[in-house]
This record gives sequence, C-alpha cells and structure tokens, in this order.
Amino acid sequence: MSNNNYLLTTKQVCERYKITPTTLFRKINQYQFPRPTFPGRPHQWLKLVLDHFDEQCVEQSLQRLDEKAE
Repeated sequence: MSNNNYLLTTKQVCERYKITPTTLFRKINQYQFPRPTFPGRPHQWLKLVLDHFDEQCVEQSLQRLDEKAE
C-alpha cells in the first residue's frame, strides 16, 4: 500500500477542506482541527484520523439541529 492511500500532506488537507495553509494551522492552534499525525516536513495526517474528524463534525451538527428543533 502506498503512502498516498492513507497519508495526506498539508496541501492535500487544504484541498480536501478548501482552506489555505494559514487557516489550517490557525484551526489547529485553536484546537478546532486535529494536529498532524506526523509532524515535521512535510506535515502528514492519517486519512482515517480526518475521516473520524469529519464524522464527529457531522454528529455535532446533527445534535445542534436536534436541540434547535426541541
């Protein structure tokens, strides 16, 4: 299995979320985005970590919608 299947670089993460590197690292520093799984140059994230992060975001959004509906 190649690294491209499960590791994403900063550039790939920014493309995935349609944000700039500056925004990405600001979100990391504000604890609004997961830190790189492998810090250094280049920073790399496990795709599974980002997939889990996406799932959590969806769950939180659904909870907020449920709370507003009550």
